[in-house]
Amino acid sequence: MLRHYLTMTLRSFARHKLYSLINLIGLTVALTCVIFVILFVRFELSYDEWIPGTHDLYRVESTLRLPGRAPFGIAATPYPLGVAMRDQVPGVTGMTHLYQAPLTLTHGDRQFLEETVDFVDSNFFSLIRLPFIEGDPASALSQPQSVVLSEATARQYFGSGDPMGRTLTTNVGSCPTEDTSCRGETVSLRVTGIVRDLPQNTQLSGNVFIPTTSMADPDSSDARQQWMEGDLFTYIALAPRVTPAAVLAATPSVLDRDATGQMRASGFPMRASQFYTIHLTPFSQVHLSSSRWIGNLTPAGSRSTIYGVIIVGVLILLLACFNFTNLSTARASLRVREVGLRKTLGATRKQLATQFLGEAVLLALLSLVCAAAVVEILLPVLNSFLHQSIARNYTSDWKLDGARRNSDRGRFAQRDLSGAALVEAPSGCCAAAGSR
Repeated sequence: MLRHYLTMTLRSFARHKLYSLINLIGLTVALTCVIFVILFVRFELSYDEWIPGTHDLYRVESTLRLPGRAPFGIAATPYPLGVAMRDQVPGVTGMTHLYQAPLTLTHGDRQFLEETVDFVDSNFFSLIRLPFIEGDPASALSQPQSVVLSEATARQYFGSGDPMGRTLTTNVGSCPTEDTSCRGETVSLRVTGIVRDLPQNTQLSGNVFIPTTSMADPDSSDARQQWMEGDLFTYIALAPRVTPAAVLAATPSVLDRDATGQMRASGFPMRASQFYTIHLTPFSQVHLSSSRWIGNLTPAGSRSTIYGVIIVGVLILLLACFNFTNLSTARASLRVREVGLRKTLGATRKQLATQFLGEAVLLALLSLVCAAAVVEILLPVLNSFLHQSIARNYTSDWKLDGARRNSDRGRFAQRDLSGAALVEAPSGCCAAAGSR
């Protein structure tokens, strides 16, 4: 019976070629658009979901209120803020910093100019658990003169050989004002870990990670005591069942106690809690929540854009359905004789409904196959237009779409390595910068 229905459906398609072609093209275009919408929305919602153990991790942001100016938000924070929250606010179990700075690195006779380096606290990989290929995340940055590289960067610096234990050289980052002898001196950084290349669906963008305890760090110890210089990103971990609201409620008293004196000495006659309003954003939601902050590491996403794209996709699909229904209705008068003849020969209502529904389903399935083929062809064009790396993985975990995943492999020596513009804050206050 199924074979009979299929034969009748194919004969109907062949008999009404123009009708079938119009429906096929209309549904293919609509399904192609819907698939692109699904891929885009899934990619935007997958940011940082692939990093394990971040459900209690938050990024600290702040709103600044300058006298005579409208409040504005910055993603970066002063260095002492995270330390004070970790030490004085109940429920904060961990804290780490990150900021970017250009650095010239040297290996042998090869020099890599103005590389963007992530300077992070030594516990960075314990809180933000990026996938390591070589080295121990807990101790990779425990030594001051160490460096962790991404796969692609390790290959760029050292070729296909094993980079573990090899060294990179750079200039000393910060010298005391009175010590002129250290200027121009170099420091050797030993490779202690290799992380997988970061996918595009993450708020992070690092390829070279150096601890803030290193001599290569351009920040001086004096700069780290300044409450009026917000130039790095702060991430805190909360204890289970501790809410962000409870942490934020305890923060103003810490600000008043630790920062007010320095602010008044700098000419701001107000309490620190009046100047700073602290915010906490869940780590996995930073991408879609960071458009209101100045100075993010990577371009911010937009929930409004996602909702708008979904609405457009639904409207396109509804339009295709209406077009299909209208064409089917207009063609119904042409099939009256066919229906009458089939009833005369003993066809039941159920058999006729099955045939017509079978034609619609088969046409939809053919359109879906064609749409999938069009997506394969046009996806690189979409990625180029959006400056993204959206991928379609039909059988894998949706949260990892867009990520360049690698299977577990052996030692580095036995394999080949696979291969933001900042908005300036108003003058007269702390600089909002994610990189220097």
